[in-house]
Amino acid sequence: MAQLSMFARPQPRERDVVFFALMLGPQLAAAMPGLAARLRREFGVRAPVFGPRRLHVSLLGVGFADALDPEEVETARAAALDFAVAPFDLAFGKMVSFGRGQGPRAVVLRPTEGGAAVCALSCGLAEAMIARGLDPRGRPLAVPHLTLLYDRAPVPETALEPPVRTRIERAALIYSHRGQGRYTLLAETA
Repeated sequence: MAQLSMFARPQPRERDVVFFALMLGPQLAAAMPGLAARLRREFGVRAPVFGPRRLHVSLLGVGFADALDPEEVETARAAALDFAVAPFDLAFGKMVSFGRGQGPRAVVLRPTEGGAAVCALSCGLAEAMIARGLDPRGRPLAVPHLTLLYDRAPVPETALEPPVRTRIERAALIYSHRGQGRYTLLAETA
């Protein structure tokens, strides 16, 4: 039997993370029952759609929570509080599965309108963090998407008519409690 190390760190998927996101649950909640029914009917998806509190578009990683010191979290918070979002409309006009292999795949919504503004917002937040001396984890967003659920049933790229629309007015700094489906709001942009 292998001996456990007292210095072992959790695997990346098990670690809490801090990141910037567009929290869209309340705005999109009305569209979710219809999307869930369509996914079941047309593609055999069985998993439920995430609840409104989990529906988000990730913008930029700040880091693993256990690797960030309080000053770094405060720096990210300050970047959020000082960052102004120019409001824009976002329309999700496609749904598709992301991922390969045998396991469950993310079923996501992809924007057909406003995607470039989401990417610009991600880059702006990265620049705001760097200007404060904090390197973001990963690169700014290149492929905006909103994860609805994870399921083994493949969903080919499918048009949504009409698209699911929302207005973006702010971004949020989030602490994700991995494996619990729970987020803590740390700050919102101006």
